[in-house]
Amino acid sequence: MSRGQSYLISLFRNRTRQSPNTQLRSLTLEPRDSESNPNEQKCAGGGTYTEMAKTVSTIMRERQRWQQTLVSDFPSFNFADPLFFRELLKSQNNVLFSLWFFRWLCSNYDYTPDPVSLNLLFGALLDAKAVKAAKSFLDTTGFNPEPTLLELYVKFLSEDGLVEEAVDVYNVLKETGISPTVVTCNAVLLGCLKARKLNLFWELHKGMMESEVDLERIRCLVLIRCRD
Repeated sequence: MSRGQSYLISLFRNRTRQSPNTQLRSLTLEPRDSESNPNEQKCAGGGTYTEMAKTVSTIMRERQRWQQTLVSDFPSFNFADPLFFRELLKSQNNVLFSLWFFRWLCSNYDYTPDPVSLNLLFGALLDAKAVKAAKSFLDTTGFNPEPTLLELYVKFLSEDGLVEEAVDVYNVLKETGISPTVVTCNAVLLGCLKARKLNLFWELHKGMMESEVDLERIRCLVLIRCRD
């Protein structure tokens, strides 16, 4: 693991202040078109992953204590199969259920989440704009998300008023050699502006002098000049 990646994981663990048991609201998400679909692959015991995922999704919605009966209902099925978890995530229309299932897996199986599954779940939390839940998820797993997800994370942190956390992640992206997009740069600047952290705004803007400037950047500069 590179120095930048190690620093990234360490930063998330130290910066996240939310409890892993943060209460979550009901959140919906849409499936991503780019995700691979193993729905025709057969799982152990017959049937497909898609069929099993739909069955389990229905049980989770309709049965209050599904955690206590799911294994006995399907004793020969391997719920820790990464292909099944990814299909379950796409079958659910509520990321809260997927997060519950993930925590159930971690507490009941010798389960080591794979990077693909972690990125999918983290991305689903971001799609649902569950920023605090995403922070808690990073803290409890300590994994290194894909750069595109981190940029989206910076944007939502900024919009949610968590400016210091957004700036931390933004700086880590730059330290690991990633050049944030103009959308990400503008989002963190606007977050500083809304939080009235003007010194931080100018410090960040100084480091963005060579980056692309668009109408949103100009709007931020006009607004801060007015406030100054």
